[in-house]
Amino acid sequence: MSKSYLHIFAMILLFLTFLGCGTQPLVLTEGNLEFLKGQKLINVEYQYDNLMVGEMTEEDYLNREVEEKNSSEPGAGDEWVKKWYGDREGKFQPKFEELLNENLEGKAIFSPRRKGTKYTLVLKTSFIEPGWKGFGSMMGPAEIKGVALFVETDNPQIVLAVLPIDDCEVDGSISYAVGTRVSYAYGLAGERLAVTIINYL
Repeated sequence: MSKSYLHIFAMILLFLTFLGCGTQPLVLTEGNLEFLKGQKLINVEYQYDNLMVGEMTEEDYLNREVEEKNSSEPGAGDEWVKKWYGDREGKFQPKFEELLNENLEGKAIFSPRRKGTKYTLVLKTSFIEPGWKGFGSMMGPAEIKGVALFVETDNPQIVLAVLPIDDCEVDGSISYAVGTRVSYAYGLAGERLAVTIINYL
């Protein structure tokens, strides 16, 4: 199968994944969303404190991967860990914002490093399952968990709404690349948040 057909197949799988569960809203567990009314620009921040990767702490996971990859090819593990951290700003966060904003249909824009905004969305990731893709149909899904907090930008200790993020799992066959698989889980989280808040804007 050519690369172009593989790409089309992956996009179809992604569409079916989002079609099946992307319309499910997140569940508001604290606060309310009434403050969003009339807001056109909202700041976004990301936190990865105390992150678990699969059943391991992020530190243990990275140490294992670096050791395994360096043993196979000197320096490969060190390059891999740089990519792992780089994928946060390079893939995870952009995909979350892309699907969030796209599904808000122009009613509001969520964007990082926006000074002067009244409110900030803080996306705290607590768990990442990288997933895996093998030969043929062999694969393991990628997933993220965490919480979305809406806070006052100038007073971030004031939390206005809390929305736990779960059930953001995507087909691992989307890509051989860890960062790409995980980014689509972030995209699903963005879509689900959009569905949750769009009627408040």
